[in-house]
Amino acid sequence: MSRGLGKIQSQLFGLFQKNPTRYFSTEQLCRRIFRIRRVEKKHRVSLIRAIKRTSETQTLDIYRAVVKHSNNDLWFIHGRPNAALNSLLHKAGARNVDVAPAKDRRPPKKKKFERSRRRMSNNSASEA
Repeated sequence: MSRGLGKIQSQLFGLFQKNPTRYFSTEQLCRRIFRIRRVEKKHRVSLIRAIKRTSETQTLDIYRAVVKHSNNDLWFIHGRPNAALNSLLHKAGARNVDVAPAKDRRPPKKKKFERSRRRMSNNSASEA
């Protein structure tokens, strides 16, 4: 049985409650919560796990904006105007973005060899 929020979850909950209109990147959150300079994979994994559990159990409706070709997602509370999100992503140079609840899985990356197989099958079908 759970004894409530963990250390990371309680810090996340407080951070998002104090700043309900801000967007945070994964790297920014790692630096604030773990108080480190260099963010490693173990920090990102721990943070993402805590965000998912916090959004599942608490009243916060945390969403993630997934920027393709980057492991630095943007996290925010749902309900903020989409125009602000679009302008922020445009400034960052992001073109392809998926927005989904934090409790959902991150969209899978497409593998390079799958695209080449599809091209080959399309070419052979058009030749026949």
